[in-house]
Amino acid sequence: MPGRTKTFLLGLGCQKGGSTWLHDYLHNRPDCDFGVAKEYHTFDARYLDLFRWFHARDLRRLTDLLNKKQRLGFWRGRKLDWRIDKLARKIVFREDPSYYAEYFDRLWQADPAIRLVGDITPGYAALQPEHYREIKTLLEGKGFDVKVIFILRDPVERCYSAVRAANEKKIARGEAIDLRGLLEANFATPAFECRTRYENTVRAVETVFAADRIFLTLHETLFTAAEIGRLNRFLGLDDKTPARLGLRVNASSRHGDVPADLAARIYRHYRPTYEFCAERFGRDLIAALWHHD
Repeated sequence: MPGRTKTFLLGLGCQKGGSTWLHDYLHNRPDCDFGVAKEYHTFDARYLDLFRWFHARDLRRLTDLLNKKQRLGFWRGRKLDWRIDKLARKIVFREDPSYYAEYFDRLWQADPAIRLVGDITPGYAALQPEHYREIKTLLEGKGFDVKVIFILRDPVERCYSAVRAANEKKIARGEAIDLRGLLEANFATPAFECRTRYENTVRAVETVFAADRIFLTLHETLFTAAEIGRLNRFLGLDDKTPARLGLRVNASSRHGDVPADLAARIYRHYRPTYEFCAERFGRDLIAALWHHD
């Protein structure tokens, strides 16, 4: 494609919607660089009480790694140095987002082949219009054309996948996990609501970004050549890098379907979300892909 673009991709998830696969596909392209992390948690951990634990966790991890490095000796451990650098950057970015913008600007400047940089953090789906406006202003100040992607997944399936993922290590160890009970206890909590009320995210984003700077897609149709082609055109990228459409990345084990009665309860709880998506993507398509009534 003629000309070199300077595009920043702000990925909003959704959580358990294929964002890790998307990151791997884009980051492994020769014309994209997402830096040291897939999820930076810069703005959710900075502005939202529900996500501040990411900052506390990273501070604790950084302290542990620095103590480990001191025990090993300061001349050892390249992998350890990389982990320290990664955590330190994430912490600093939250304290002063100007360093965040500077970091991605340097990634773009460092290699003339790079057309796209970005940050795909599902927690950003919970941000408010004023937060998106700040991000846009911050990055446009560095000359970036800021584009947004949001992947929407059947709310019942998204909630179920999130519960399974949170307990994946226990499941792998063969521990008995009451997935139904966990799903029942969590699907209506603030942590699940903010990631599943897609209408809130879309409306907030559309308050700040022009329609041609927003890419909405369904998890259930994302992994097709046609949809990846549409994404590449949106991002100003070519189709030369093949997408591994059958590859599962960060997928949780299924362990059966959601019990029908519980699925119906979750559907009723998120009925406004289903209605919003039916209006946005087409009632027939949503009914065919997301059917729980």
